[in-house]
Amino acid sequence: MDSSQNIPDMYVYEIKNSFEKTLFLLVEKIYNSDKSCIIYSGLQDRIESYDQMLWTFKKISFIPHMIVGEEFYEKNKILLSSEFNDNFANFDNIILLDNYGLHKKIPTKGRIIFLVHEKDAIANESLLKELEGYKFKYFREKKDSTWEVITN
Repeated sequence: MDSSQNIPDMYVYEIKNSFEKTLFLLVEKIYNSDKSCIIYSGLQDRIESYDQMLWTFKKISFIPHMIVGEEFYEKNKILLSSEFNDNFANFDNIILLDNYGLHKKIPTKGRIIFLVHEKDAIANESLLKELEGYKFKYFREKKDSTWEVITN
C-alpha cells in the first residue's frame, strides 16, 4: 500500500486464455498464503457461476468459500459478493470482475485486483480510464500462460 497517500496497491490482469482458470489459480494462491479475499461482480449470476467453479475446478481439491449473505459467511476468509459492502476494506485482497470504479470507494489495507479478458475491449478501455492518474501494475497473459509486466 502507498502509505503516503493511503492508496491500496492495484494490479490489473489482462487474461488471454481461460478467465475461470486464472481466477481459480489466483484465489488458490491467496488462500494458500493464508490471506483473505473478496471476489466482486455486480452480476449475481456471475457470482453463482464462480461459486460453483471454485468448488469444482480441480478434481482433487477445492477452495473453501461462501457467498456474502449465506449463514456464517462472516467466518470465511474467501467470499464472493454481488453487492458492494463497507466491510470490503477488511480484506487483504479485493478482486473486481466488473464495476471497476468501485476502487475509489474502497479504503483498504490490502490490494485491489482487476481481472479483464483481452477480448473485452470495452471493459479494458473503461478500466484504464478509471485508473488514469493512479499507480498500478499491469500484467498481460501470453499465449503460453505466462505473464508479462506492462508498465503504466
